[in-house]
Amino acid sequence: MKLTCITPPTTQPVTIEEAKSFCRILTNDDDAIISILIDAATDYAQNVTGRQLCTATYEIVVGGEQSPLRLPKAPLKAITSVMCNGIDLDYSLHYDYDVAFIEFSATDDVTITYECGYDVIPASLKAWCLNKVSTLYENREGIVVGLSVAEVPSGVIDCILDQYKVRYL
Repeated sequence: MKLTCITPPTTQPVTIEEAKSFCRILTNDDDAIISILIDAATDYAQNVTGRQLCTATYEIVVGGEQSPLRLPKAPLKAITSVMCNGIDLDYSLHYDYDVAFIEFSATDDVTITYECGYDVIPASLKAWCLNKVSTLYENREGIVVGLSVAEVPSGVIDCILDQYKVRYL
């Protein structure tokens, strides 16, 4: 199975302006850093949850014997094509919670192109991203010297992602 992002997101789950407001940053000097931190927080959230936060198009190539197949990167927005040897295939979709499964009949490799991501990103995921960006911004070094620091228990912040982890029976 080979998964490729063929059209990456054109937006981020939180804007630079939202992140700067959350971090209480008043200048534009660190906008490039903030953008990188938003990307890092987004990547982490997507890897932990198995979801695509902002709309993107993916192509997956699988062997025909792999039907039914769970489509990675929930939530599914649309199937663009299901092809085998340049021929469109009939397929059916079914869902387990909000995870999409596709069924098709083929013996050779099948290429599936689909769009996924949220139309509106849930507020709790945006809040998690803002918190992660703020934490990364304030703690850019690997070591803190001379300060008494206490971490907010991980259950308080990271449990937000737990409710969005892709689950299916």
